Amino acid sequence: MFDFFKRKIRYAYRSPKWRTVREAHLSHQPNCQVCNRDKDLEVHHIVPVHIDSTKELDPNNLITLCSKCHLIF
Repeated sequence: MFDFFKRKIRYAYRSPKWRTVREAHLSHQPNCQVCNRDKDLEVHHIVPVHIDSTKELDPNNLITLCSKCHLIF
């Protein structure tokens, strides 16, 4: 794949498929898993992409957090 389709994220490159995976994840897990909030949601990688880029699109490596809880994790 061409590198100009990838976006650099903290020492790792984000896959062009990330947006689709993120939206699918949020449709299955539409609330923060810590506080149950349904606003300002972010998809958090349990194992960070810059540590293991092979887990970037793995649904088992994702958790939904609101922006406040994401700061904690």
